[in-house]
Amino acid sequence: MRSILKKRKLGIILSSVFCVIFLFPPAAFFLGNFLINRQSEKWSELKSTAVPWTENEIANHFFELDDSEKVETFYFQSDSSENRTVTCTFGKKGKMITAPIKYWQIDENGILCIFDDSPEERECIKIEKIWLEEDVLYAVRNQQLAKYKYYSESALSEEK
Repeated sequence: MRSILKKRKLGIILSSVFCVIFLFPPAAFFLGNFLINRQSEKWSELKSTAVPWTENEIANHFFELDDSEKVETFYFQSDSSENRTVTCTFGKKGKMITAPIKYWQIDENGILCIFDDSPEERECIKIEKIWLEEDVLYAVRNQQLAKYKYYSESALSEEK
């Protein structure tokens, strides 16, 4: 009787090992490809719905990332001599935060570019507007969906 139980136990263990070794990797591969394809379909749909930015939607406005872990804010300024600067904060909540000053411009496709020296640089942050409603901005930031709280400078001064 014990030998039969041991053989059954061994059979269960061997079939489990077989499944893990031979069935799980292909299943994970196909599931991963399926999810990647679905994400790229969503990305192409969103990309086609992007709306060009206007200078008035950016100058003297704040964007604050709506995220439970990351901190990212932008305060866009523009003066009469067309100096366009943006004060940024980047980091994780509860950790150190950096606050660089960068430049901004709207490219020929209506995409907002935030950069250090040149909008063509690799580290340029590109924000494509998908939907903007009162105090919420849905965007694609460097090919990732993002939701920002959106404020004008005058709205913030009214709150104080």
